[in-house]
Amino acid sequence: MALPSRSARRLTLTATAGTALVCALGLASAPANAASVETWDKVAQCESTGNWQIDTGNGYYGGLQISLATWNAFGGQAYAAYPHQATKKQQILIAEKILAGQGAGAWGCAPGTGLSTDKAKPYPDGNDLTGDGKADLVALESDGSITAADGTGNGFSNYHKIATGFGAHVNADRLNYVDADGDGKADLIGLETNGTITLAKGTGSGFTNYHTISSGYGDYVNNSRLKAADITGDGKADLLAVESDGSLTLAVGTGNGFTNFHKVATGFGEYLTGSRLKLADVTGDGKADLIALENNGSLTLATSTGDGFTNYHTISSGYGSYVNNDRLRFGDITGDGKADILAVETDGSLTLGTGTGDGFKDFHKVATGFGTYVNDHRLQLAG
Repeated sequence: MALPSRSARRLTLTATAGTALVCALGLASAPANAASVETWDKVAQCESTGNWQIDTGNGYYGGLQISLATWNAFGGQAYAAYPHQATKKQQILIAEKILAGQGAGAWGCAPGTGLSTDKAKPYPDGNDLTGDGKADLVALESDGSITAADGTGNGFSNYHKIATGFGAHVNADRLNYVDADGDGKADLIGLETNGTITLAKGTGSGFTNYHTISSGYGDYVNNSRLKAADITGDGKADLLAVESDGSLTLAVGTGNGFTNFHKVATGFGEYLTGSRLKLADVTGDGKADLIALENNGSLTLATSTGDGFTNYHTISSGYGSYVNNDRLRFGDITGDGKADILAVETDGSLTLGTGTGDGFKDFHKVATGFGTYVNDHRLQLAG
């Protein structure tokens, strides 16, 4: 069956938008549905050619072409004024509510995508390492086990062991907790001593299916020059390498490996030693940005273009005491789609600074008792 034309899709959305408020308030019965990120990507590919920030002036916005009235009726204002200004994840979360209230018929592009039959949640609730939208805390213990603590939005709770057997990684910065396959749960990407990369799928309460997905990374084993994050904005973690000549190489994540290795930037020679380059979605557009801790204690942000970085500018200062160690972490702790900053202090406490989209504010202590993690890389954020 041929997909309806764009004009037909607009009519479908217009016809259902009028019932949005009624459904949102629970005044009308509606099917309870859900769909995976993969399925929503298919819908977005048809609706907007996969452009999650699109605004053509047709009255429908973002990757899923949601009208402003529908966006407002289903709570979109909690994320952004317009759908296209929200992250991909935020648009999908609102789309889930629309799907539950109106059914797959709210999108003319639904036929052939599986939207009416896919019952999987895109971002499962509960203890799932970022599935609830809030970054969790992950600690690699000295005995090689991994402890997770659920993000509450303003700290962490429910500390519990989720994996064992990582003794070889204790004294190195070679584990990444990122969503490799785009299912909304953080997976584990490990750089092994033989230069291979291992992927373990996140289950929501640990990791499974450990397998090698790539090889040839021996040059990066004894440093912190290989990083993983979703730079392209497709929901799957990509790989970024800081090369010995100071250039940056990007490899696009496929969900089970990496492809299309190519140079995206130069001039990072001064960051070869230490861990002063980080990746996190500071701006909230769904793409991981580049954050550099400078020698003078300031933070430089370069926004992701999806295939590199642009607009280098200072966003914060006063971090001189963190320059010669690895005690700053970045991730969406509050759950608003923008990366926050978490500092491991020398007294073992954790300080949270809320992300504004172009900096950080409201610095306050959220936890204590992390003294054993001060001088190494073993405390990380998942999400």
